[in-house]
Amino acid sequence: MITTLLAPLVAASLAGAPAPVSAPVQEPEIPKCEGPEVLLPSGLKYCVLKDGGDGPHPGMGDMVRVDYTGWLQDGKSFDSSRKARQPGMAPEPAEFFLGGVIPGWNEILQVMSPGDQFLVTIPFALAYGENGNPPSIPAKADLTFEIELLAILDKAPAYVEWNAEAEDIITLDSGVALRVLKAGEGDSVADGALAVMDTTCWSQTGKFAFVHSMIQRQGMVSGWRQLRKDSAPLPFMRDLQAYAKQGASLQVLVPSKLGIDAKFNLPDLPDGGNEIWMVDFPTVAKFPKPEFRMPSPEELTTTESGLQYMIVREGPGRHPTASNTVVAHYNGWLTDGNQFDSSFDKGAGIDFPLRGVVPGWTEGIPLMKEGGAAILVIPAKLGYGASGRPGIPGGATLVFYVELLAVQ
Repeated sequence: MITTLLAPLVAASLAGAPAPVSAPVQEPEIPKCEGPEVLLPSGLKYCVLKDGGDGPHPGMGDMVRVDYTGWLQDGKSFDSSRKARQPGMAPEPAEFFLGGVIPGWNEILQVMSPGDQFLVTIPFALAYGENGNPPSIPAKADLTFEIELLAILDKAPAYVEWNAEAEDIITLDSGVALRVLKAGEGDSVADGALAVMDTTCWSQTGKFAFVHSMIQRQGMVSGWRQLRKDSAPLPFMRDLQAYAKQGASLQVLVPSKLGIDAKFNLPDLPDGGNEIWMVDFPTVAKFPKPEFRMPSPEELTTTESGLQYMIVREGPGRHPTASNTVVAHYNGWLTDGNQFDSSFDKGAGIDFPLRGVVPGWTEGIPLMKEGGAAILVIPAKLGYGASGRPGIPGGATLVFYVELLAVQ
């Protein structure tokens, strides 16, 4: 399991260039807390700097947005989302999923609600442990954090205890057993539809082990978020095809040899133990390949950069930001209708970080909502420029039809 928080901020001057003379940077001070300090059984301590009210609490696997600053016990700050991470960039809150950060953060954030701001002292056993995280965090370092929970961005499927006496258990020939907690409707993956999945994996005793967001490598996210008739990231997922319908929720008891532990050997899953998978299907649909269409000037909205767009369908989900990875189905044409690329021809969407694509996509995709569709008309300066690329001539305006399947 990923147990690092976020890489501490490191400043460096350009090689060979003299460092500019500047005023000393004022280090943030640890805020003083007027309220009582609460000691949790784990040894973690916190006090409330700001009470955000009685809102929902995030759970393991949920995606959250936070602002924070961290200090060593001598008062030296080692990391902060409230500072720009690169010169010329504005400070940006951190976004991550619970289960993918240090244990102290996983614990305290489940106590918080959006709007809460806590001052938290995390013992080294719940932070970076015996070895620390050199060079910023020494061995056996207790850490202090100011943490403000700004939002719960995405709720992961929550753990439900397996009831072996339930009358609705479906036992399959593969050895997998499942319960349909909520039946979906419409086409299934077995009918040829493409499903977008939200998944979490737990030990049979309810210990969190995995959420799809733990897949970070480009090119792997889409495989773990999509289920189609001819593919599945794990063998047992093929057994789910007939039940994979729009809005369905499943609980699946998976023998270890068929689950994720056989592939990744996760420390939070006991060897040979069954896995409990909670699987939701927020989107299950057939995505026919779109035909070329160039919107009229009246249908298009033009941004300050020159990007033009038309929302074809508003999605029910959230807007991504430039820091997100997304899964999208797309078709790309030149303005004469000549296609140069298509994920529809491959039968599945692709995943990509929004900071790793052409500027027109980096700007345009965040204008959409998860589950929505849009047409983007991207001028050459926001596409492949004067040089172009194979299949795209220099100076070409690009037209894309995009289905935003999932925000990572």
